[in-house]
Amino acid sequence: STQARAFSWFAFSGNLGIFLGPLLGGALADPVRQYPGVFGNIGFFEKYPYVLSSFVVALIGATAAVSSACFVEETLKKEPVVVDRDGGEATSDALTESGDLSTLQLLKSPGVGMVLYTYGHIMVLAFAYTAIIPVFWFTPVNLGGYDFTPLQISLMMGLNGASQAAWLLLVFPPLQRKIGSNGVIRLCALAYPLFFLLCPLGNVLLRVGTDGSVKAFWILLPLGLAIGCGVSMSFTAIQLVLNDVSPSPRVLGTLNALALTGSSALRAFCPALFTSLFALGARTQLAGGHAIWILLLMLASGLSVT
Repeated sequence: STQARAFSWFAFSGNLGIFLGPLLGGALADPVRQYPGVFGNIGFFEKYPYVLSSFVVALIGATAAVSSACFVEETLKKEPVVVDRDGGEATSDALTESGDLSTLQLLKSPGVGMVLYTYGHIMVLAFAYTAIIPVFWFTPVNLGGYDFTPLQISLMMGLNGASQAAWLLLVFPPLQRKIGSNGVIRLCALAYPLFFLLCPLGNVLLRVGTDGSVKAFWILLPLGLAIGCGVSMSFTAIQLVLNDVSPSPRVLGTLNALALTGSSALRAFCPALFTSLFALGARTQLAGGHAIWILLLMLASGLSVT
């Protein structure tokens, strides 16, 4: 009954990192140029302009190992005693019959295959967008991008993380309670194409180049990004659906492992694939450099069908 709220806090912590991480990286990148009074005479930082941000982020990441070792309680301290219907202790055979399934049996369970596919579909959209967007923002306007500076990119990524955190913490729990997890996914599926459409629309405004179009761009971009980040609710919603479709609590670990294995496989090639397609479209100026967004619009539209 409280899992929607719990997962919202879980997602919020992740998005807090998404908010702070780009700001930190942008502030520490190329310190010789940004802070010449402090780092101007240090040749090491001139030769490796991103090493300072990398060191700091690595140090922060190292705290995860320390905190996990010292403060996170182990969940498997002892094997719990399971009581059968007659009040006696259940045997291992009874436990197997009551919940343990092979991986193949789990995949054939009602709804599991479709939920895993939907999980993968949502992850493809997420991986494609997060891989393309920094490159897209950096790309010159005449090639189909926004020609942002690294600082502007980090600020927009910070806004992205803050907006996702707000949606997940403030909107998702009551919305999920009202329309259900699948209802949230359906709503996000309708919003995804509009969210993607904002990107090429922004480039069109910049290409026009008038004072009015540029002002419209700077109004549309932050507002559209803040509102459009609501699609991130689909990440938490599909996780809840994954938990709900499990035929037994005893196979939740296997089911999540299958979902994460599929997600990891997609993560292995999606960034390289979609950034390469973006670069190809920008170089050939296919559809005015917007070919990648046409592809993503098609993929996003398919989520509604799923």
